[in-house]
Amino acid sequence: MVRTLKVFVERKTFLVRLEGEHRGNWCLITEHSRGSVFVLGFEKDAVGWMIEHLTKAIEMKSHLGFNRKFRGKCCVHLMEVGFNNHIRFIRISEFATNRKSSFLIIPEGEKGRG
Repeated sequence: MVRTLKVFVERKTFLVRLEGEHRGNWCLITEHSRGSVFVLGFEKDAVGWMIEHLTKAIEMKSHLGFNRKFRGKCCVHLMEVGFNNHIRFIRISEFATNRKSSFLIIPEGEKGRG
């Protein structure tokens, strides 16, 4: 069974897919932005970690940043909250052996929704 959620933030579209039996064994986040596609996969254990820290990141004050990492069976995920002159953003990186590292950048969006 596959469940999909589509989220629009600024000029980016994110598809969140839960794949597998019952609540999903994998979570795939796909970013479509200006003709490019980026995909990150999360094991079942990492999904709970990701939701917990995304909630914390959204509730934080706008001038604060942090980073957290999760070491899974096949890869390491790193979540960072950062900001520049224009916007606050969340960067989720994936580091795995025998593969090129990949990342997603989620901008804050309008009225803090992102």
